[in-house]
Amino acid sequence: MSIQWEEVARRGKNHALLLIDQVAEAYKRDLLGATLDSDFKVQHFRQLAQARWLSVQDMNGYVAAMKSGIENDAQMMLRVAAKRNLFVSKMRNLGSDVKVSDEPAKLLEFIELGVQLWTTAYHYIIFNKFYPDLLVARVAAKEPDLKKQNQYLATLFELPEPTDARLEKNSLLEIALLASENENWKTNQDVAAAVAEHLAAFSHLGMYYYWGTPYSEKDIYSRLEVLLSKNLGEEVKVKEAQEKVNEATLEVFDKLKFGDEEKLMVANLRAWGQTANYADETYSFAVHKLTPLIKATCKEWSISWNQFASMRVSEIANSFENGFDEKLSTELSARFVDHAFIFNNPRVTILAGREFEKYKAAELAVEESLHHITELNGQSVCPGKVTGKARIVLSLEDADTLQRGEILVAPSTFPAYVPAMERSAAIVTNEGGLLCHAAIVAREIKIPCVVGTKIGTKVFRNGDLIEVDAVNGTVRKL
Repeated sequence: MSIQWEEVARRGKNHALLLIDQVAEAYKRDLLGATLDSDFKVQHFRQLAQARWLSVQDMNGYVAAMKSGIENDAQMMLRVAAKRNLFVSKMRNLGSDVKVSDEPAKLLEFIELGVQLWTTAYHYIIFNKFYPDLLVARVAAKEPDLKKQNQYLATLFELPEPTDARLEKNSLLEIALLASENENWKTNQDVAAAVAEHLAAFSHLGMYYYWGTPYSEKDIYSRLEVLLSKNLGEEVKVKEAQEKVNEATLEVFDKLKFGDEEKLMVANLRAWGQTANYADETYSFAVHKLTPLIKATCKEWSISWNQFASMRVSEIANSFENGFDEKLSTELSARFVDHAFIFNNPRVTILAGREFEKYKAAELAVEESLHHITELNGQSVCPGKVTGKARIVLSLEDADTLQRGEILVAPSTFPAYVPAMERSAAIVTNEGGLLCHAAIVAREIKIPCVVGTKIGTKVFRNGDLIEVDAVNGTVRKL
């Protein structure tokens, strides 16, 4: 019987096969069910066509297991987030002190931590399918005015604990304030020193897992130009407001007369907004810091970075123990070009080359042209209303082409997209909800954002004049 698949997430590019294999390894070991106080097991998972998929049966089972766990213990997701953050902290610490002599042991430890961390890789996506709606309904029941609802929700979904993205944004603001006091700031030594310190702390945000490149001095000076074109006084006010989010939250609780049940909802949602984004940032941080070890391993095995990232967990462990099998090299190159990674518990099949093309053709029907559609609905996550030209962003290369004032339209966003998001007038995504990266960053930088349009990147084209109404949750072609 053929498997019916449902797309879980799409990022415009395949994840490194190594990362996907870490997820599959966690499923193979049956680690997922315990995180939901359930015996649920993923049976079918794959990567195909730049997206991750679960079978429809697994997706339904995942949602049901999470709902059941929460019904039995309202604090379950808080506990899971806290345990998850332990793995995040271990990974962060692992990357903080790296010596090339640590090569095999530290890389193997990093890969095992990845298996543990990515056991819950899609928890926040499953959680976002139903849980935020519960809080939105509570707010709507207390406040009928849509504009006020959006304002209250923006506060309730603000993260009290900063991720790297917010810390980096605040650091950049401090440098901009320093630069604003110097007419020739681009050659000022104090600004240069501040930029160097900034890069030492945050250069990893230019990467997304194994892809992309760390931020450079050129990147930071370019972003400073964008920031200096804005009203820095208003930017400071936004920063100060974020620092008072706990006070603002208490005010919203008071206005809406929220009790312990609603407050727990907010705590759950914030915990998963924080851990989902901080885990992504930390994995990229670890890869960045472990780069000398990965490159040394690549040199020893006579393979490229992309070939290493295309290996499986077991292949890396076996290569360290028994030596790299040169026959694998050609296969790794083919996987990097494109592949289908198919997990049928407990078996993994990786298709590349002609086998892959045949599988892809059979699995993916020709997509219908959707450019005749002129309006989409989604979820407003940061209120506002703007008009601008659409820029379809499917990759980091596309993000680099986005011009100031354009509207970023993407399947979803991730940390390396932040410079483009800072230049954009608004953000529109196919995926996501109130917990997603686009929502969090939009609230951080205070620009209108509508997520969950499902087909935004297929409806709009580069240069289309569109209106983003992030009060009513609509995006329309003008």
